[in-house]
Amino acid sequence: MFEEIGGFPEASSTHTRRQTSPGVPSMPGIAAVRRGRADVSPGAAPTRHATFFRLNARNRVFLARRNLPFAVGVIYVLDWMLLMVVRTRSVRSLAAWFVGLWRGLVEPCGERRPIRWRTVWRMTRLGRPPVL
Repeated sequence: MFEEIGGFPEASSTHTRRQTSPGVPSMPGIAAVRRGRADVSPGAAPTRHATFFRLNARNRVFLARRNLPFAVGVIYVLDWMLLMVVRTRSVRSLAAWFVGLWRGLVEPCGERRPIRWRTVWRMTRLGRPPVL
């Protein structure tokens, strides 16, 4: 497909060669349709970067601090901590996750507006407890 749309533009420099030609999508996972045929670029796993683990943990703590009652927030964070320890195979990734956990605890996370306990109970009854 890349050759069908003309490849790289003429007069391409080192900088522009890193970009694809205008007819090819540059975002992973976006389908390009041409003449009735769809080509899909496979996406790269975000877990290959330590930043993913750090921001994942920080954002989960932010979510708990802003939106969950304190007791439910503690359970939510501990639950995710246990899941990460079990799932993660790399010590570097796990270290990055704990850095994010710490940053989530000490950095400001915005205005706190926790959901009501009635909402927690209703979500649990519907099979979607706010801890997972």
